[in-house]
Amino acid sequence: FHKEFGRVLKEGIHFDFSRKEQIADLLLYSSTKTEPGKYTTLDEYVKNMPIAQEAIYYITGRPDENILLSPYLEAFRGKGFEVLCLTDDIDDLIMLDLQEYKGKKIKSVIKGDVSLDKTTAAEKEAKKGTFEKLLSRFKDRLKDEVKDVRLSGRLTDSACCLVAEEGGLDPQMEKMLRSMGQDVPSQKHILEINPDHPVFTAMNDMVSQGGSDEQIQEYIDLLYNQALLLEVSKLKDPAGFARSVAKLMAGGGKK
Repeated sequence: FHKEFGRVLKEGIHFDFSRKEQIADLLLYSSTKTEPGKYTTLDEYVKNMPIAQEAIYYITGRPDENILLSPYLEAFRGKGFEVLCLTDDIDDLIMLDLQEYKGKKIKSVIKGDVSLDKTTAAEKEAKKGTFEKLLSRFKDRLKDEVKDVRLSGRLTDSACCLVAEEGGLDPQMEKMLRSMGQDVPSQKHILEINPDHPVFTAMNDMVSQGGSDEQIQEYIDLLYNQALLLEVSKLKDPAGFARSVAKLMAGGGKK
């Protein structure tokens, strides 16, 4: 029944706003903790939340991609926080309408700033000074492409990612609305970098030691394009990205 009519139920949250939580009780979701072919409800999700978890988290993606492999989930997996996996094109809009469930805020893992506990937030704040010059270089180089560059609280293994602002539309929803002929203003996203990744330690050393500006800029471009690929967005210069990757593979980055 849910496979046939689940999408209609979701639309009910948008069109029957006064009963949105009652309708939300009927919805089923796969998640980072459900077995293949199995589903959970929002009520079950809330009951299983660890004490330290403050919000209900979800991630959106296309049906043809394995969103369980997304780098946006890294910190949530590390904390043992369940994340709902949503693949309908209207899911992000519906979650923005729902906003909260049983007193728990509903948040996308690909939007806003993430600090899953006070310790992580304090560590991130302490590292800002160490990476201040490098962040400034990123911001200057990408000033026409991104709204901001900041340290990430959601990445533990990957180098970088692009995120939308809290309350904004995710990239998939933007694409869907544009395909329907809607006038959606272009939104600059925020580039987050993982301060614990070796590439940023190396780049930070290059900046502090007065390394080659050309090489630093090339690395910044490579990382930004990598973030675009993770976001499933089109590269502005695919040929240039390919050349830079080939150059690194051939040892051209070692100077």
